[in-house]
Amino acid sequence: MGCLGVLVSCGGGSDTPAAPTPVLTTVNVTLASSTIAAGSSTSATAAGLDQNGAAISIGMVAWSTGTPTVATVNASGLISGVAVGQSTVIATVGSKQGQTTVTVTPPPVASVNVTPASPTLVVGTTQQLTAATLDGSGAALTGRVVTWTSSDTAKVTVSITGLVTAVAAGSTTITATSEGKAGTSLVTVIPIPVATVSVTPAAVTLTAGLTQQLTATALDANGNVVTGRTVSWQSSNPSVVTVSSSGLGTAVASGSATITATVDSKQGSASVTVSAAPGYNIEVRYLSDASPRLRSSINAAAARWQSVITGDLPNIPVSLGQGQCLAGAPAINELIDDLLIYVDVVPLSGFSGFTTVCWVRSNGSLPVVAHIQINSADVDRMFVEGWGDNLVLHELGHAVGFLDFIWTRQQLTDFTDPANPLFTGPLAKSAFQALIDGYPPGSAVPLENVGPPGTTRTHWRRSIFDGEVMTHFVYPNSVLSILTVSALQDLGFQVNRSAARPFRGRSGAGVDGVAAVGVEVSEHVAGPFGSIDTRGVIVRYRQ
Repeated sequence: MGCLGVLVSCGGGSDTPAAPTPVLTTVNVTLASSTIAAGSSTSATAAGLDQNGAAISIGMVAWSTGTPTVATVNASGLISGVAVGQSTVIATVGSKQGQTTVTVTPPPVASVNVTPASPTLVVGTTQQLTAATLDGSGAALTGRVVTWTSSDTAKVTVSITGLVTAVAAGSTTITATSEGKAGTSLVTVIPIPVATVSVTPAAVTLTAGLTQQLTATALDANGNVVTGRTVSWQSSNPSVVTVSSSGLGTAVASGSATITATVDSKQGSASVTVSAAPGYNIEVRYLSDASPRLRSSINAAAARWQSVITGDLPNIPVSLGQGQCLAGAPAINELIDDLLIYVDVVPLSGFSGFTTVCWVRSNGSLPVVAHIQINSADVDRMFVEGWGDNLVLHELGHAVGFLDFIWTRQQLTDFTDPANPLFTGPLAKSAFQALIDGYPPGSAVPLENVGPPGTTRTHWRRSIFDGEVMTHFVYPNSVLSILTVSALQDLGFQVNRSAARPFRGRSGAGVDGVAAVGVEVSEHVAGPFGSIDTRGVIVRYRQ
């Protein structure tokens, strides 16, 4: 045995013990991300170490989680977040296990959906908006903080809970924001609807020439006053009463009309009855459409002649069939005070105006029914060029009695010399002497002696009275002078002589001393068909 021990210690072979076989001792688990949101995923890997701490390959890994309600893992090590919390992730290789912890956080907001998306509100009302926070898959998320903002708080405000209040008409974007994501709602605000419109006073009686301010009040369905709305006004019969854009009614001539106020398609009205003004009254009735500008001019001309002729005439009962003035004139059966003028806007060949005195009073031959036609082709042009108002004034002058037939019936003319027709009224002769120098005392007033019938003998002679409104030339600044006023007084009218304008005649360098460009009045003046007395008895003249 001793020798053996020596042999052992002295032997020359390489009998060093073999290293132990590596065995799996430790399993380490590594996560690509240790924190994930619910609904998202991350990957896990497992690595093995032997008893010496060296890496060692491992075979099949069995994966599991400690809390599957928080996170799950599949056979490949893909971890899915299920719910908020923490869970261990376990890798099992044979009898060895390794683990780590994964934290699952709430899923982020991917989008915000606001409902309703486009509400329409009436001023003063409210609407609750709702913001739904959604994850990437469109699933609803709860418990998220939402902030609300308005793009225009002057129109729509929004509370911290999403309650919007309509302040003023218009459109506003309301935005809900959560975790950097936003959704919007476009809120449209409309005015409070008008339910009814009332006009005060509701019934008005006026004398021609007077005015009345009307007021329109818009009310909502609850009877509350609605303010800030546009009111449009309209008269059913502008020849009786006109109305301005502010609701000022002006009585023009006797009759009835309805004034209507419209607010947001709702209407209210007032009835207006107009009685003739004391003194001379001219009533105008339209047989065809006339522009507002022409109507305004005719109303102004009628008012101008009424300011000159002041005395009332006896009312005349008139009963005429249709067309017994001119074609198109309606039948009438009424009491006329003092002059009825029909106005028709029609095409006229070669004429700007055509005035017919249809019927006169049997006593004095003063007109009671007349008809004026205005050439529709000239209406716009004559006002643009500035002579339209004086053309209208001129034609109404013929209608009230500036007509050779009437003068002759009253023996106020001298047509002995066809080349020198004269008006012989004593008051007009006196005015002529005061206006024009160079004529012997008592000289009759020269009438037009150049031109076709309708021009001659029915106008003042232009070569002497150029610029007077009753020559056959009109200017933008033609003058209704004391000569014409005096001639009307010669006819038997009561007149206001102070209503005449100063006139210096041809020797005075133009109209009111100011030179102007005139337009020849291409017109025809005709009539009458007969006379009517105060009992309504008609006497026809031989035509």
